Amino acid sequence: IEERLKLYQRLGAIDSTEELDIFKLELEDRFGPVPQPVEALLYSVRVKWLAKHIGFSKLIIKGGKLIGHFAAENNSAYYQLPIFSAILNYLQRNPRKIQVKQKGEKLTFVVQDIIALEQIHSILEDITATEKTTSTIRKAAASAATAAELFSLPLSCSAVCRSLKLASVSFCENST
Repeated sequence: IEERLKLYQRLGAIDSTEELDIFKLELEDRFGPVPQPVEALLYSVRVKWLAKHIGFSKLIIKGGKLIGHFAAENNSAYYQLPIFSAILNYLQRNPRKIQVKQKGEKLTFVVQDIIALEQIHSILEDITATEKTTSTIRKAAASAATAAELFSLPLSCSAVCRSLKLASVSFCENST
């Protein structure tokens, strides 16, 4: 039992994909092929990292629903960050499946029809990918705006999107 607790403690302290891969190799070397429940546990660590990056204090899977509890208070600067914009963007693209709910001072993110851990990982990956795209576009727009000011050129968001080779970006379509 003591050895198992040490392994769980070590797993809890891992904070990179490389360390997790090494941990898995060590388990295989020591105990043989890793059984499916252990694979699921290792995969859940990756989900935990994504959830933490997104701003969830905890995730609950219950009755086919994923419930993500936001760590931030309602008046927090978190809600101005690109990651929260990415969550809202994901919500807009999936209105029938996802809801953001408020109970008192707490905000939750609820996803319906969850049957596998891989679904959760995919959703969280999609949100973080949207955050990265949004951040890249905002940085490019800021750089282009600075260049336009320096050279007194007219600038539109669609021009920035074209320069980044983005065919269609929903929040850029109607702005100038």
